[in-house]
Amino acid sequence: MGYHPKFSSGIKGVFIVFIGFAILTTPFNIYLIPAFYFKLKEFKKGLSQKNQNLHIMLLKALLAQGIALFVFVYLPLIILSSAFVYPYKAASYLSSYSVFAVMQHTLFDILVQFWFIRPYRDFLLRNIKITKVNPISSTNGNGNNTLEIPQAVHRA
Repeated sequence: MGYHPKFSSGIKGVFIVFIGFAILTTPFNIYLIPAFYFKLKEFKKGLSQKNQNLHIMLLKALLAQGIALFVFVYLPLIILSSAFVYPYKAASYLSSYSVFAVMQHTLFDILVQFWFIRPYRDFLLRNIKITKVNPISSTNGNGNNTLEIPQAVHRA
């Protein structure tokens, strides 16, 4: 079931190297975040409160980016690569979805930056507002020169 092309041993080697790279770098990334956190706690003694908050904000953004990288790039590419190296049932379908998930990483990474970096988030929340509709002015002479806009009826 599904399409499983025949690959030479060189292409399979490339996929195996990628899988190995993804598997070997994941523990390093998991080690790196707590190492940054403990270094930040040690480094806190000489920092002002404002700088401490800045470093914590950046550490949260780094952690969220690492999680996004793992979920949206590493896992889908491991699935894609393993589908080429070890053909299994419905591998071509999973491979199709894996490519889609990798493409979503850029969008999700931008959203992570906007959410975890407070100046970006404040700028967006300040500038993206819901515009309010003002009453329509009229010169038809109903006294107050405004035309009332009927409210929508909400039915349950």
